[in-house]
Amino acid sequence: MRPAAVHPTPQLTFGRDLDTVRQAMLRAGAPCELLPAAETAARFPQVAVGGPALLEPESCVISADAALRALAAAAGEVRTGVTVTGIADDGRRVTVRTVPAGDGTAGGGPVTARAAIVCAGPWTSGLLGGAGITVPAAPTLEQVGYLAPRDRPGPEMPIFICYDAEVPYGLPVPGSALYKVGFHHGGRPGDPGRQDQRADPVLNAQLARMARRYLPGLGPDPVRAERCVYDNSPDEDFIVDRVGRVVIGSGTSGHGFKFGPLLGEWLADLADGAGEPPVRRFTLGRFGGAPA
Repeated sequence: MRPAAVHPTPQLTFGRDLDTVRQAMLRAGAPCELLPAAETAARFPQVAVGGPALLEPESCVISADAALRALAAAAGEVRTGVTVTGIADDGRRVTVRTVPAGDGTAGGGPVTARAAIVCAGPWTSGLLGGAGITVPAAPTLEQVGYLAPRDRPGPEMPIFICYDAEVPYGLPVPGSALYKVGFHHGGRPGDPGRQDQRADPVLNAQLARMARRYLPGLGPDPVRAERCVYDNSPDEDFIVDRVGRVVIGSGTSGHGFKFGPLLGEWLADLADGAGEPPVRRFTLGRFGGAPA
């Protein structure tokens, strides 16, 4: 039996933007509860909030590997082993140029279709620039750390995020005693084609400082670190649009994975010609026009 992809886990939101998040939750009809400081401390001693917090009782942690397996199974045929080098739209069909990725498992060559959906993360801007489509992006190389309990595993950890000058966050790792922490938009600008996967000691020190402040039951020094690339739009909103026969899903700014199924539905509808982009605020027009 495969592990579940979604794990119900309560979430605490606090910091200066607490009320903004609360109002958005209430408008959406999402369950939430504003906890005074004393009640927050009593119910969730695992996180040193130091004030009131918004409790989201129906939040969840996604198990990424299980979710990816489920999505791949639902997608049907998935081709791997090639690198996309360019995209061209002649008004009738889209041609995607590919070369072998270097492992010898697949051959390259052009692939044509009546429409193409481009979700290449921080590579999207470069790929589509050659097709005359400007997609503004600013990649950053982020780092997360994994913390272990100081002693034996304590009470179940909630998710937390603090909206202040920095935006620290943390969440439990399904099937593990480790706890993942990071700073949202805490990384430096980087080239997605030249990623240094070595742990940054400066970022590790920042994560340890954050752990000492907010997570009293965990060892502050990360036992493991991982790097990842954010695909940032200028306003940190998604980019979901269609230009000619090219459909674009980009600019997820660190929030893409959990919205994957919803974004997939929107992008599929655009590729099928089912109508206009579903959310006007996510179109390229907000940046002053899509074509270069």
